Amino acid sequence: GEFWLDGQGELWVGRRNSLTEAEQLLGIPAKDVRELPAALAEATGPVRNVRGHDAAIEAALTDKVTAERDEELRVHLSEARLVKDAFEIAELQKACDATARGFEDVVKSLDKAEATSERFIEGTFFLRARIEGNDIGYGSICAAGPHATTLHWVRN
Repeated sequence: GEFWLDGQGELWVGRRNSLTEAEQLLGIPAKDVRELPAALAEATGPVRNVRGHDAAIEAALTDKVTAERDEELRVHLSEARLVKDAFEIAELQKACDATARGFEDVVKSLDKAEATSERFIEGTFFLRARIEGNDIGYGSICAAGPHATTLHWVRN
């Protein structure tokens, strides 16, 4: 999105990698995103696209992709995500540990929450998520009363 096209985002999260640094980090050629429309127009041979992420890319590749090839890519990427390397496992463990600490924080604050509301519980858990991570990974259900244990389904 706009963040990656506008260097102003660096003010908030730090300097982005240069193209050379990105190539070294990822081990693949890196190009300026402003070259993408021309590269898509020139694309030949088998082309695959992960659909549903960028309407402009999908539009540029309409006559170059097939649903079958895109589905093959989707399945391959989905299966590749099933296998975790040591770094990914460690990151998942850190997230699980932070989540457990968040629940411990909630239990410690229940007496305060009783005098206020479910929002206190939700805020307590959210605080841990923001301190040790970036955000919550799922919406919380903090409730009391006869429907407290009823799951609240949402599309996500």
